[in-house]
Amino acid sequence: MLIKSADGSFIGEAGAVDLFQAFYLDFKDVWRKLYTIRLKNAARKIRFLDADFPLGMYYFSLKNYGKRFTDAVVLVKGSPVSFITPYTILSFMHKKGMLPDLKARDIQNNLIQAEENVSVKDIVKLMMEKWIRKVLVKNSVIDDRSLVEHALFSMNNLSLLAKNPDSILDAPVNSFDGLLKEPETYYINDDIYQIAKKVLVSETSCAISEDRRYIITPFDIAIKPFL
Repeated sequence: MLIKSADGSFIGEAGAVDLFQAFYLDFKDVWRKLYTIRLKNAARKIRFLDADFPLGMYYFSLKNYGKRFTDAVVLVKGSPVSFITPYTILSFMHKKGMLPDLKARDIQNNLIQAEENVSVKDIVKLMMEKWIRKVLVKNSVIDDRSLVEHALFSMNNLSLLAKNPDSILDAPVNSFDGLLKEPETYYINDDIYQIAKKVLVSETSCAISEDRRYIITPFDIAIKPFL
């Protein structure tokens, strides 16, 4: 989400992790904070790239100005027209046959797991402390975007919000419809195009290993090898 000032100029952007940071670490008065903190105070600096720049400028910006946040806003004649993300770059490379010749073992990362009855609050803590967006819960994956859409700001939870809003934070993640999603599975002998296709079609934009120990995301295929 791009944030504009009163005069129409862009002052920042905000996503799921920025909302989490609004109430992490103390988790007190969460809903008061979420509905009273101004977006401009939670927003982070936007990474702008002109549409005529070569793609290498995106990698240059990540390498030199930080890769903790990987999205960038594409400008045409000074106006934002779209986002560049690891997912969009992976999709482009897959379509054009430009993927690097890599094996799963070269790019996979350890998959963080949580107990089946883990609470929303503990998942948020885990994501923030490990700086990750996806966690395995039993045999399903939960990501930060789903956490916002299906738990923290779901219309289905309005009655619960009215009675005791902070109780949502203490509820187990498996009690919310649509929050846990079945992941795509990759195998150690899959080639990079097979893995990339599984990542791209996955609801959580990732694929996990057959033994549920490792994870591969768009960043691991389309970004990390080039930095």
